[in-house]
Amino acid sequence: MSELVVCSLPFGSKVLDSESGDDQPKERPITRQELIDAALELKKLGVTSVQIYTFWNKLEPNKRGVFEWDYYDEQVSVLQEAGIKWVPFFLMGPRYAAPDWWLESPGHRGLYCLEHGKYNPCESIWNEAFLDEVDRVMHAFAEHYLPMNVIESFQPGICGDYGESEFPDIGNWPGFYHSHRGFWCGGEDAKADFRTWLRNTFGTVEAVNKEWKTNYPSFEEAEPFLPHAAPSRTAWFGFLEWYRGAMTNYTEKWIAICRKYFPDTPIYLCAGGMEQPELATQFADQIKVCAKYGCGVRVTNEGNKFYDNFHWTAIAETACAHYGAYIGLEPVGPITPGGVTNRIFGSAAYGNRQMFNYYGNLMGKDRKPAKGGENFRKYISLLKETPAQPAVAMFWPADFISFFASNPDDMNDVTSSGIPVAVRDAMTFLRRQVNTIPLNERLILDGALDRCPVLISPLGVFTHAEVLRKIAKWVKEGGVLVTAGIPKDLELRDVPEFIEACGLRPDYEYCVGHHTSDLVPNCPYPGLAAFPSFHSKAAVSGLLDDAVPLAISQESFGSISASVSLKRVFSAVDHPYGKGRVILWTGLVSFKEDPEAIFPDPGSFRALLGDVIDRYAH
Repeated sequence: MSELVVCSLPFGSKVLDSESGDDQPKERPITRQELIDAALELKKLGVTSVQIYTFWNKLEPNKRGVFEWDYYDEQVSVLQEAGIKWVPFFLMGPRYAAPDWWLESPGHRGLYCLEHGKYNPCESIWNEAFLDEVDRVMHAFAEHYLPMNVIESFQPGICGDYGESEFPDIGNWPGFYHSHRGFWCGGEDAKADFRTWLRNTFGTVEAVNKEWKTNYPSFEEAEPFLPHAAPSRTAWFGFLEWYRGAMTNYTEKWIAICRKYFPDTPIYLCAGGMEQPELATQFADQIKVCAKYGCGVRVTNEGNKFYDNFHWTAIAETACAHYGAYIGLEPVGPITPGGVTNRIFGSAAYGNRQMFNYYGNLMGKDRKPAKGGENFRKYISLLKETPAQPAVAMFWPADFISFFASNPDDMNDVTSSGIPVAVRDAMTFLRRQVNTIPLNERLILDGALDRCPVLISPLGVFTHAEVLRKIAKWVKEGGVLVTAGIPKDLELRDVPEFIEACGLRPDYEYCVGHHTSDLVPNCPYPGLAAFPSFHSKAAVSGLLDDAVPLAISQESFGSISASVSLKRVFSAVDHPYGKGRVILWTGLVSFKEDPEAIFPDPGSFRALLGDVIDRYAH
């Protein structure tokens, strides 16, 4: 059964009193019956539950151990009378959700940013004393409300600006407290955890120094560092492994407490952002934890446009499908009536269990359905939970994205949302033709490629060496890889197993230079064959004997050809490898026609992808 959640009814709102008899109606508090009527209107639309922001400082406002339930009891009773369920958004970690007595107590510990060393009162994820409070308060909450049989699902708000499983980002109100997008690991508790992680990971400080190119005299000298101060690329990715891992560990502790007190209730972790390094979100890792406890995730990233939503949510949906978690989707704010329809289409395509809407996106000020609500009523029957379908995979290069997102001067083609333009455009192009899922490094290492016959890597990236070895092994067992360029390891070195899979000898050369490539006669890919020649900026030489050239560079540079000796180089290579194959492409990569480009791409790469999908995607 689908869970169709709407954000809180207009509790506490004021309305115009049209029956006052005055020429100028006056505002008055909304009545209980009007709230019940509003809930009944939602129920007519098909809504199954109402989410209410549930703050710790409303539950236990004055003193530890003295709970006051009246505030939420009254709101819950409205839902009960209307026959609609409740989703408590249980917030304790953000500053505005905590009671003053806790913020002033010795048990509270906030965060410190690494950039300025300044304090932020949002609860530190390394504070074990706070988790004791979470356990205590949630226990009392469950004992009070579970017997009422009104809760549809439970959503913990563990950190972030609005309860997301991430570090503070933009804050809540300017000047309320020190906040910005940054690395919130400048406190002594974070430093101690970093040193413990180093010991557990490397064993000796000498091993750290060798791997990271550092010169720590002891573990006690090691501290978290900002990206520009990283001693090496490997060190930076190691730091991110710790930083994101700390948030994942914190997430697991919260989810374990939730499941202890809500053993039979659907639980949705609140997750947002696009895995920007500062936020410490790693969707696959956090969703893997949720699946371990039979829980799901609510992703708070959606807007009005289908393809934007696809880019922002697909990696989480893929992780849920692979690990066995369930997913709900939430918009970031106001949504147009057309956006309501687009969101329903996206959820129907995913087959996800839960869909969330803000009250104002569906209902008007008269508490009757607005245009968005009418669209919701018209199309919501399309939404139902379905199993994952076979799909073409797109390599989602999380390592590559993390590096450039952490070094804005080197952003190149990485958009402000953290998604490389080439990846975004490739995903859009492929999704228009076939069911497409993004796979990052974690998902690949955990075997998610096994459900996919084809993997597309649209740009030559760098990643962990073990990921490239895993891809090569998958190809050998029957997968088909199309790679634009030759991915390297984190230190930009070749991975021999992957080079062999691409059909290249260990002494191959990657040759850079503008040239025209000609397709070989009888090219086996009919769409590509429609483009007998194309421009390229790179090619390779040194093919293995069983590698089949698809495009060979022209050997003439016109009038200077007599004085120039050229190697035979190739811009497209088809290499059978075990039971599978790799198609290596070094020509131009574009997913939109641009006739004004200096070197316009006629569509060769797009045609090749269409051929591969037709032949191998089943």
